[in-house]
Amino acid sequence: MSKNFQWKLIYKIFVNIIVPPIVTKNLGRLKNIFGAAFFYLKTHVACLHGLTYFCLMSTQPNNPLHGVTLEMILNHLLEHYTWDELHYRIRINCFCDNPSIQSSLKFLRKTPWARNKVEKLYLRTIDAEPNSKE
Repeated sequence: MSKNFQWKLIYKIFVNIIVPPIVTKNLGRLKNIFGAAFFYLKTHVACLHGLTYFCLMSTQPNNPLHGVTLEMILNHLLEHYTWDELHYRIRINCFCDNPSIQSSLKFLRKTPWARNKVEKLYLRTIDAEPNSKE
């Protein structure tokens, strides 16, 4: 069986057998969703028990931030730097005005540019460590 044939078979089973019992309303919207999602499914589907159960396996081997939460990043940085050092390296007021993990997390989740700066500092920090396996 060729791979292309296998993926077409998976798609037909998914759309024709699994989806209809779940949703009978909004079929047009559902087709749009699954039509776009098919390309995602094509690379991330593991088939088990006769193609009935689908397991999405999203692996990102080249992304060092995959699976690392913002809280984990902040705690890691606080192991290496004090709040004053963090403020010196990244000019963000949440690191100098009454700093705490909770207030910093709240600010960083709302502010993408600040989060990017913190993530970049985290990446530089783990790259500088001799035996970093995070």
